[in-house]
Amino acid sequence: MESCSTESKVLDIACGPANLLELILRNFPELAVTGIDLSPAILEIARERFPNGHFYELDMRAVDEINDQFDRICCSL
Repeated sequence: MESCSTESKVLDIACGPANLLELILRNFPELAVTGIDLSPAILEIARERFPNGHFYELDMRAVDEINDQFDRICCSL
């Protein structure tokens, strides 16, 4: 990402415990992050790690159920 503003939003699909978001936030701490995953237990870890993030139990094939727009979308499987 070349530049980000405080309004920039990132969606991590199949985010797991938010390891990829951690790497992104190291360089761009001002980003608003959202993650989706199927595992409630793993999402709880992500929420504990990043309490300001938004994490949803959701299949990646249903990503259109998130009523929001994002500047970047990432996925690391």
